[in-house]
Amino acid sequence: ALLRSGIRVPEHLGEGRHPAEVVAERFVLLGDAEVALGDREAAEAAWRRARDVDGPLAAGGHVVDAGDVWIGVAHLRLGEQADADRIWASLEARATALEASADRVDYFATSLPELLLFSVDTAQRRASEAAALRELAAWGRREGAARVQGALA
Repeated sequence: ALLRSGIRVPEHLGEGRHPAEVVAERFVLLGDAEVALGDREAAEAAWRRARDVDGPLAAGGHVVDAGDVWIGVAHLRLGEQADADRIWASLEARATALEASADRVDYFATSLPELLLFSVDTAQRRASEAAALRELAAWGRREGAARVQGALA
């Protein structure tokens, strides 16, 4: 019940989620809870909902980030290995792009050095993010391989 209630933003807050926010993690966890309670149909519905955030975000110019691993997990839960592999590849592609990009200084960072309004885009930060994305992709591939091995056993 807690997972279900956490998906919708309460009306009394006066605003909703940002349209670009990936909420796949919430739906994957809801699906996992549903299957643990014995309701496979509700679980699959939640995992499909987690997976379905993939299409609109990709079409809207979404920049891949660590939260997208949950979309891949949803594909795995639904037995959609090829789609999960596409997510792992997109995480690695984003890591490669980060590693190849140059440092960028925002206008506000140069005009207000004591009070940065945006994060500083440094090689160290990009390398750290790239390493995290690569590890998430590797984890996803291991999870997929484990599921295939379990199915064959």
